[in-house]
Amino acid sequence: MQTTNDQRGTLQFSLLVIALAVGALLSLLVAFTAGLPSVDAARPVMAAPVMLHTLTVLAIPTDTALLLMKTVTPAEARPNQRITYQLVVSNPNSVTFTIALTDRIPISVAIVGFPAASQGTTTLRAGALLWSAPLSPTQSATLTYQAEIGSTVTDGDLIVNRAIIEAVGTGITGTASATVTVYTERSAFLPVIHRVIPTTAPTPTPTATPPFPVIRNGNFEDDPDTSWEELARPFNNILIVTRTVLPSRITPHSGERVVWLGGAPSETYLISQSLFLPRGYPSIELRYHYWINSDERDTGDNGYASINGSRLITYSLSRTTNMDNWQQQRGIELNQYAGMTVTLSFGAQLDADENSNFFIDDVVLCPCNE
Repeated sequence: MQTTNDQRGTLQFSLLVIALAVGALLSLLVAFTAGLPSVDAARPVMAAPVMLHTLTVLAIPTDTALLLMKTVTPAEARPNQRITYQLVVSNPNSVTFTIALTDRIPISVAIVGFPAASQGTTTLRAGALLWSAPLSPTQSATLTYQAEIGSTVTDGDLIVNRAIIEAVGTGITGTASATVTVYTERSAFLPVIHRVIPTTAPTPTPTATPPFPVIRNGNFEDDPDTSWEELARPFNNILIVTRTVLPSRITPHSGERVVWLGGAPSETYLISQSLFLPRGYPSIELRYHYWINSDERDTGDNGYASINGSRLITYSLSRTTNMDNWQQQRGIELNQYAGMTVTLSFGAQLDADENSNFFIDDVVLCPCNE
C-alpha cells in the first residue's frame, strides 16, 4: 500500500510529539528522584533561635565606714611653740565617695601658713579648716598643716583638736582627735636612791573612784559654746539656737537654747562631744529630751544618737511620729565603753522630700538604773 505525502508528514509529526513527551516525562522522573531524601542521608538539624537577654545588676554598697587618722607632732609643747597636724583620710569601701572634712581649730592655737593637701579643695574659715575631695575605693588623701600654741595657755593644759569626716549624701561619718599637753617648766634631776629594809608589810593605798563623767554644756546654755562640735552639710547652719528662731510650736525644754537638727531637705546634721567614761560605776546611762516635728510622708528622714559613729538608737522622722511635747529618752547604757574616751553624737539625715525637725535638749549621764 502506498502512502501519500500528506499521510507521511502526519505520521512523522506524531512520532516527534511522542518523542518529546517521553523525553519530558523522563526529565520529570529524574528531577523527582533526585529530590527524594536518601536512606543514608542525615536529617538536617534546624538550629534553635538564640534569645539574647541583658541582666542589669545593681551594686548596692553595704559599706558603712570611713577611716580618719589624726596625729600631732610634738605631743608635748610650750606656749608659742609650733606644732604639726597631719590627717589621713581613707575610703575602704567598694564605691567612690565625695568626702567632706571639717577640722575645728581650738581657740588656743592659730594656723601658720596654708595647709598642704595631696588632693582636693582646702578652705580656711574662722575657727575651722574645710576640705573635700572624691575618693575612689581604697584611695587615701593626706592633709598637713602647722599651728602655733598661744601664749595664754598654762602648764598641764590639754589642747584637743577634733576632726569630722562625712561621705556626702550618705550619712556615713567618722571622727578622730589629737591632743597636745602644754608644759611651761621642766627641771633636770638625778634620782636619789635609798635602801629601805621594811620591818612590816606596807599597807596598800585604796584606789579612789574617779569622778562620774559629766556632759559639758548638756543644756546648751553656754554662749559661746566650746563643748560641742557642729556639722551641717551643705549649708553650714548653726545647730545650737535660741527660742527666738524656733518654729512657733517649739520651745526649749529648759532655759533659752536648744539643738535644732533639720529645717532643710537634703541636709545632714551632726553635733558631737568627746568625753572619758571611767570604770568603777555599775551603770552609766545616757538620758536626754527630744521632740520630733516633721512634714515627711514616708520614712526617708531619720534622727539618731551614736557613740563613735555607731548608732545607739534611731528615730523615724515623719508625720506618723510627730510629737506634741518633749519626751525623755532613758535606758541607753554606756557601760561597754567604760575606760574609753568616746565621741557622743546626735544627728539627723534628711532626704529631698518634705522637711523634718529633730530637737535635742538637757543631755545628761546618770550613774543609776532608775
